[in-house]
Amino acid sequence: MKRDREVVLTAVKQDGAALQYADEQLKSDRVVVLAAIQQYPSAFRFASNKLKADHQIALTAVLKEGALVRYCDDALKKDRTIVHAAVQQDAAAIRFVGHHFKGDREIVLAALHAEHCFTLADANESLQLNRDFVLQAVTGNGRQLKYAKDNFRADRDIVLAAIKEHGAALHYASEECQADPHILRTLGHGLIPVLTGMFDTNGMGGRGRVFI
Repeated sequence: MKRDREVVLTAVKQDGAALQYADEQLKSDRVVVLAAIQQYPSAFRFASNKLKADHQIALTAVLKEGALVRYCDDALKKDRTIVHAAVQQDAAAIRFVGHHFKGDREIVLAALHAEHCFTLADANESLQLNRDFVLQAVTGNGRQLKYAKDNFRADRDIVLAAIKEHGAALHYASEECQADPHILRTLGHGLIPVLTGMFDTNGMGGRGRVFI
């Protein structure tokens, strides 16, 4: 039965994972494999090596489940269209592609939305030193301020952009920015204020911090 195209096609339309039991020849059948991926994206893992190198098949898979880029042919892991689609769908996909993409501004920005997968510190040095890029990064994910260079954590505009996206990012700003009245006002109501001269838990004077 695993060699019967119509039987297998019907099966994968109901459960894409059934592709793993198909005859090897059918794992190279574009119609069968596409049907399997539509129903169960991870079925891409069971496709033949030939189809793992097929641009349309691979793109269909990573648009649904970005991390599947790890199973693509090596040549496709260097294909910007494939990589960008994969990272936009799942930031973790950047771990499985060519190192040179860590210097691709658009792809790195997409990856930075998920802090647990990729941080500013993982990007190429040229991007880490680019003020406009860092500003964009923290605007999309304020937590990335934690991984910015010291001079950017002391940059008022960058800190403001970060705390507007995630108030607790103030914790990663320089001491000067943590005490900046304008920045504190921007935080608005409902957050613990950072005040100079605040007492610590031992009753000794010291600067306050925001821990949210």
